[in-house]
Amino acid sequence: MSSQRIFIASTLRGSPTPILLTTGRTGRRGVFCLAPSKTLISRSSANHGLRSQWQTIAGSVCKPGTQQQRSSLSTSTTTRRTSPNAKKKTSNANTNTPPRRRSYRPLTLFFIFTFASASVFYYLASTPSPPRNQILSRDVFTPFELVSRDQVSPTSFVLTLRPSPSDFPSLTSSDIASQLADPWRTFDLWSVEVKQPQLQIAREYTPLPPLSSAPDHAAVVRLLVRAVDGGEVSTYLSRLPVGSRVELRGPHGGFDLHSRLGLYGKEEIDGVSAAGGEEPQREQGGKQVVFLAGGTGIATALQAAHSVLEDDDDDDDDDAKPNVKILWAMRSRSDMQDLSASTGGKSSSGSRPWWRSFLSGSFASDDEAEEIRGPDFAAPTSITAQLLSMKARHGDRVRVHSVVDDEGTAITPKDLLGALRHGSGASKGTAPAPAPAAAVSLSKTSTSTSTPPPPCEFHSQPLQANMPDGAPNQGRKDLASREACRCPPEDAPGKNLLLVSGPDGFIAAYVGPRPWEGGAQVQGTVGGVLGELERRDPGLLKDWIVLKM
Repeated sequence: MSSQRIFIASTLRGSPTPILLTTGRTGRRGVFCLAPSKTLISRSSANHGLRSQWQTIAGSVCKPGTQQQRSSLSTSTTTRRTSPNAKKKTSNANTNTPPRRRSYRPLTLFFIFTFASASVFYYLASTPSPPRNQILSRDVFTPFELVSRDQVSPTSFVLTLRPSPSDFPSLTSSDIASQLADPWRTFDLWSVEVKQPQLQIAREYTPLPPLSSAPDHAAVVRLLVRAVDGGEVSTYLSRLPVGSRVELRGPHGGFDLHSRLGLYGKEEIDGVSAAGGEEPQREQGGKQVVFLAGGTGIATALQAAHSVLEDDDDDDDDDAKPNVKILWAMRSRSDMQDLSASTGGKSSSGSRPWWRSFLSGSFASDDEAEEIRGPDFAAPTSITAQLLSMKARHGDRVRVHSVVDDEGTAITPKDLLGALRHGSGASKGTAPAPAPAAAVSLSKTSTSTSTPPPPCEFHSQPLQANMPDGAPNQGRKDLASREACRCPPEDAPGKNLLLVSGPDGFIAAYVGPRPWEGGAQVQGTVGGVLGELERRDPGLLKDWIVLKM
């Protein structure tokens, strides 16, 4: 038991009256026992009535009692000897009703709204906007106008886009054509992002090469799109009418094929020859490009063929160009031919993806892939017509074979082996070109040390495994140079290329999946059908670089 003095309002003219506060614990609850100080109360005989009142209360509340008894103390201690009206006011002012708490909700909502508005303003102010004289940008989306739609098959179509004239009033048609031709001069493979404005998402698409070198053909961007169930961007594009606005961002470079093939351009060879005082002689690099295309992956195959065959630097040096073989796997013949105008196609009700047969180790048919040839090919779609046009310009240097899932045909291991062995035989049968004088001096320097040179990033298959798209030089073919290659100078520059593009399941079945690493998809090791073939023949890919796209 402990006690201390506190002051409460007395019943005499509101002056403080000292009382003795005794704290104790009775029963299971703490009870405050209050009693007036005897020394002070005895000083005034007028306080006799108050002393009697406190004695009565103390005797009742210092024992375990009910809530009613404990509340009587609160009522008694606030009693004043004043008028009845004053008592009524005092009683009302000292009820047990808790004070009303002030609401801060409006103030909180105000601060949240202010912060959100400031954040949006800062984002819009800090986001760079494309200059009106720059069409394509890797940082922001640029508006294009949909000028035509070509239905290739029941599920795929080609969109032709051009910059909206109202957004670039200061650019002439030749300016636009020149800017849109820049990605073709800079990259072997490149893509653009297409935005779905309602959902604020984007998907990358590979532009098709220009139909010709005419300026009006270079002044547009053509995209091959397949409408996929559940595909937000492809479904959005499939519903757009001609004249709609489509926003693009890019270009994003893919892999540099020139460096891997060892095609370095004449200006570099001329510089080396001038230093050595000899007649210029172009180095011979990789001589074969094999492309496995699944579905709309044919767009990437067309890009690759266009880049290595129609390079402006090689127009008068056709022998320096590699041979290109495309194996095109499609679900239906309608991707290749207009069946409404042709009766040569077969059809079946098969719905299983064409690459699934590889997972079970069996194949639907041993028939060889059908070769797409010249003018006798009936009712070609716009994609097939572009392949035939390329073949007409380059002859047997371009070969295209097709397989159709609905007809039970597929790209078999036999097809792969035939393409790889033909390419390896061609490269082995071609003697490497004599090394220029500058390269010979480098060779002597390299043999003077016992430390082997580090593997070349462009020509070492194990180093490709951890590379994302565009590595190691952001896909810039305009940066291709012999100095960037770490291969021994006495070796023939470049290797053959096996490229694979299509749905994820198609890529995984033939050459293994593309894993994710550090937030980006990388190449991974060679697996699938090709990996099994390499295990059976360890030297099969010695002269090849495999790239998944």
